[in-house]
Parts: sequence; C-alpha cells; structure tokens
Amino acid sequence: MTNKSIILFVVKCLSIYILLVTIATPLLKLERPCSEIVCATGNLFFPKTQWKHVVDKKDGSSSVQLALTAQMNGKNVSRVGTLDNMKNWVLMPFLLLVALLLALPFNWKRMLTTFALGMLGMWIYVIILLKWSINFGHALAAGISPEDTLFGEVFNTNVGHLTIIPLVIWAIVSFRRSDWQYLTSGKWLNSRDNS
Repeated sequence: MTNKSIILFVVKCLSIYILLVTIATPLLKLERPCSEIVCATGNLFFPKTQWKHVVDKKDGSSSVQLALTAQMNGKNVSRVGTLDNMKNWVLMPFLLLVALLLALPFNWKRMLTTFALGMLGMWIYVIILLKWSINFGHALAAGISPEDTLFGEVFNTNVGHLTIIPLVIWAIVSFRRSDWQYLTSGKWLNSRDNS
C-alpha cells in the first residue's frame, strides 16, 4: 500500500464509521437489537443465568439485566445486575469493525469471507464479555471490589474495548499469509506513488 492508498483507506473507514454512528444507528435504532442479540447469546451459552432485555422508559435506552445465584459464605445468594452500557461495550466496537471491514479494498468473495469471520470474532467477544459479567457478579457477591476483578479493570475505560477489540479482530480476519509476507519483506517501503 502506498501512502495515498493508506490515506484513502483511513478516510473511507472514518467516513463509513461516522455514517454508521450518526445516521444508521439512530435511524435503525440499533441499540435495541444489539441488546436483544446479547440476551439471546447469554441464554444460549449461559442458561443458568437469566438474561433479560430491558428498555428504559425515560430515555428509551436498552440494557441487559442478568440474574444469577452466587455462593457467599457457603450460602446461595441471588444477585441481579445490569449491563447498561451495551452501546459502548458491543454496538460501537461492532460499528468500528464493520467500517474497517467495508473499507478494505478486497474483491467481493474475499470481502464476504472476511466479513463473516469478523462477525464470528465479534460474537466470540460477546460470549467472553458475558462470561466475564457472570464472574463479576460472583465476585461482587463474594465481597470482592470491582477494581480487583479482570472485568472491572478492562471495562472501567471505554477506550480499550471500543478500539482495541475491533482492531485486533480486523487484523486477524483481514490479513493473509501473503499480506504479512509483503509487509515483512520491506517491498512496501520501496514502492512509490508516481502521481
């Protein structure tokens, strides 16, 4: 890739992301189906925990409520928690991943394959997020501070999962061995744009 093609990719990616966030998300009300998909995934993979999609009556925002039974001092304790930041935890990383994938200069066959693998990677991220949520609920029931848990460390900031997770998934599903060989050979350093 030349400097011109890198700049074109970045502009294309940012344009797609801005359109998805500012127009598609509010127009299609994507926050609600995002929470519903997270609930369905939770019910599929973690049926012992009850997952429920909740809509705030005041502002219409969506969240996911989980109810679990945890052990505390040898007794079963029921705990209800809410994952109220689905927009930042799932929807925004998903939209960034979609923008990164759509901006790639691939043919349709490779684009569809890459897109399918990217969606699979995003679903695996959601499953891990839900497992961490369950572990977080058990830790809170046991009296552990939120900051002392992996969930609390990772999700106390929006920057980590909002940008790093989609970038890692994008890099894993987008690049083939030939792409890595091209990058590591140094040929791209010698390529010049003649325009």
